[in-house]
Amino acid sequence: GINAEYMGLVNTGLELAAFEEQLLPHIRAMVRSKAIRLVLLDATKCMGEAGLIGAETTALQVACLAFSGLAPSTAQCNSLISSQENDLGGVSVESVVAFVLGSCLVAPPNRPLLDPVPEDERPSLLTNPNGHLRVPHVKTLNLPYSSQQCADWLIIFPKLFQTQMSRRPDQTDSHTVKVTLFKTLSPATYDRNLFHVEFDLGDTGLVYKIGDALGVYPRNDRKKVLEFLSTYKLNPEHTVAPDAVPKPLLGRRLVWTVETMFTEVLDLFGRPPKRFYELMSEWATEHCEKEKLLWLTTKEGQAEFKKRVTATVTFADLLLEFVSVRPPLNTLMQMIPAIKPRHYSISSAMSMYPKSVHLLVVEVSWVTPSGETRYGLCSHYLAQLQEGDEVTVCIKPSVMTLPPNPSTPIIMAGLGTGMAPFRAFLLERAYQRQQGHEVGPVVLYFGSRHRAMEYLYAEELEAYNQDGLLSHLALAFSRDQTEKVYIQHKIAEDSELLTKLLLDQGGRFYLCGPTWPAGDVEDAIQGGFVKSKGMDIGKAKLAIVDLKEEGRYTLEVY
Repeated sequence: GINAEYMGLVNTGLELAAFEEQLLPHIRAMVRSKAIRLVLLDATKCMGEAGLIGAETTALQVACLAFSGLAPSTAQCNSLISSQENDLGGVSVESVVAFVLGSCLVAPPNRPLLDPVPEDERPSLLTNPNGHLRVPHVKTLNLPYSSQQCADWLIIFPKLFQTQMSRRPDQTDSHTVKVTLFKTLSPATYDRNLFHVEFDLGDTGLVYKIGDALGVYPRNDRKKVLEFLSTYKLNPEHTVAPDAVPKPLLGRRLVWTVETMFTEVLDLFGRPPKRFYELMSEWATEHCEKEKLLWLTTKEGQAEFKKRVTATVTFADLLLEFVSVRPPLNTLMQMIPAIKPRHYSISSAMSMYPKSVHLLVVEVSWVTPSGETRYGLCSHYLAQLQEGDEVTVCIKPSVMTLPPNPSTPIIMAGLGTGMAPFRAFLLERAYQRQQGHEVGPVVLYFGSRHRAMEYLYAEELEAYNQDGLLSHLALAFSRDQTEKVYIQHKIAEDSELLTKLLLDQGGRFYLCGPTWPAGDVEDAIQGGFVKSKGMDIGKAKLAIVDLKEEGRYTLEVY
């Protein structure tokens, strides 16, 4: 190979002098300052002379192997050429390598680029006395997989290594879907950002059921990632092959760019646990930083640690704060946990939208004690989506399932974005009715802060209510009047109706939304049993227990 730290292989028909004249001044300066050895090859011409039309890629890969110090053996070249699916037509592998090496122009070391290249410094085919190919210092392609060089080879020679390209190869159950519609549901002047987003399933084969959740793999903000990498002195374009791989991919190697790893895989802006402080202390070269990191994990440092948690200090913040902590990149990638998917109840039904999946989302945000506004990773990621963007997703089954008999009454109570699975329920019941099934009573309680700001899917709900699919619609907008009204108040008002549907007609009750009203809602239903059936409170509570054991009282709260 070339005795140089950097080598540049260029596919061109120009001579060295003519090629240098084409370089922009700053590129020419970089080539000289980094002592880059340029190798020029007219791949089309040399393969044409070898009788292999259309094999330019093979020529470039052979040259790349040879001049990087991984000189190609006959077996390697044979495998390489075969992987390109080229018919040699009787041309020997040795001849192919000879044509490639003999056609390369190599810039001489330690001299201006325009100096002529002596013949004895140009690459030539080395042969043994029998005339067979002989390559000095042959290295096989079985490289140490953790090395930077190996990661590059897996990308440069995809067919030779049987490299497969995937958006998230570490997530074997994931699918890539594309945004087809993004619709903001709340006014721009409102302090909460609620939106509806639709994804095209394409040919992914993704299938979901009513009530399932869509797992979304979010990405870190690219601008913030690049700022971190720049400060931390990591080249975003470098490739890495982590030592750790998921069990389903054992025996294989995943290759990422540094930018992709820190944007799509590592939870760089997540909240670090105490264990991360301990791991950082092991790599701190400054004594004072090591002591502080360890102190923060002790009882004495508990108050300061809690302040950091409240301030939403992230992995990135810590790594930039403690400047002496610089573990090897492969170690750092194991220290920072992977981004986990966030799950959102699906607000669509495949019966009505066979090629689409819908979500209802509120962007999560908060203000730190220092006055900085921060956002939830996934909801903020989704809020930035535009039509055409690709998103990595998976499916998670849920307990929110419709009864198998369409005539079974259902009672739904949704708060805010807890409306999502109930929109799917309504779509499915609408489809069942279209198919001629007898559809039972459908009751919905929906609650949010303001009717004008957060009446989610208002037009759809009003239409379902008018045509009779939604047999009873009760709305609770807590802040539209002096006295706050919540869904539990509306449930208490309908005690006779709900008691009849649940206890006499075998109906099912569902609650989706934040945790806080669950107890009040249960009390309201129990009170209805007492009022309508004359039960004492003990029997009313047992009735709720029976409903839960029978799978007819389902909560999905968060």
